[in-house]
Amino acid sequence: MAIALGIILLAAGLILVTNAVHLPASWETHINHDTLGWVLVAVGGLGILVGLMAAFWRGRAARTPVATTVEEPGYDGTATTTRREVA
Repeated sequence: MAIALGIILLAAGLILVTNAVHLPASWETHINHDTLGWVLVAVGGLGILVGLMAAFWRGRAARTPVATTVEEPGYDGTATTTRREVA
């Protein structure tokens, strides 16, 4: 979701920077479309970067095996210790 939002912000910023769409005349006295465009490009790029990093770390954490020690009672009353890798 962060990647998609980053792409949308990046596209909106590039549209404003390249003057593909002009803001209404009443807005242009208060908002500079070039500055707003560059801010949206920066925020969009940062959102894509954070989204990719989060996806990488989530995927890596899901694949890391965890070793656990389990004690199971034996049939003769003694405990058997087993070490298992849980993915």
